[in-house]
Amino acid sequence: MNGRPPDPAGRHHHGWKTGLVVKGFPYPGLTDFLAALERAGELHRVEVPVDPTLEMSEIVTRTVRQRGPALLFEHPTRGEMPV
Repeated sequence: MNGRPPDPAGRHHHGWKTGLVVKGFPYPGLTDFLAALERAGELHRVEVPVDPTLEMSEIVTRTVRQRGPALLFEHPTRGEMPV
């Protein structure tokens, strides 16, 4: 067993520690997924600093309501990694 509880939807998790592609996810990693979104015009990179606690949720809520693209916040004001 891999240490994870079974998925109620029946998805396979056999590679979660080894880096293998999980069945049902067509991209080898997040970078590839983001690149595919970008090629399809379905990714918007937010390049300005955004506070993840106070601003990010409002921006995401408005974008989702308008059926907008996926968002990548490149410069959160707190933390070290893009969100």
